[in-house]
Amino acid sequence: MDRKKQNCPYCQESIYANAIVCRYCSRDLPPNIPHLEYQSSTPWLPLLLTSALLIGATAIFSSSRMRDRLGLPHRKTRS
Repeated sequence: MDRKKQNCPYCQESIYANAIVCRYCSRDLPPNIPHLEYQSSTPWLPLLLTSALLIGATAIFSSSRMRDRLGLPHRKTRS
């Protein structure tokens, strides 16, 4: 017999995964209640950081090339 537990979708009490009727609220349970697993709330974060890095690198590279084309002096670095 399967002894895995899950929560009733109606009353949230802990019941056996293979139950047909909830023993607490007496409601019929839908077949195969999917077990909800934790999903990261920030799957977009690596994509956002990578995009920001690429945009920043492109801006710096474009600025340098534009200065070369216009004949403007580059910034002097302190030494």
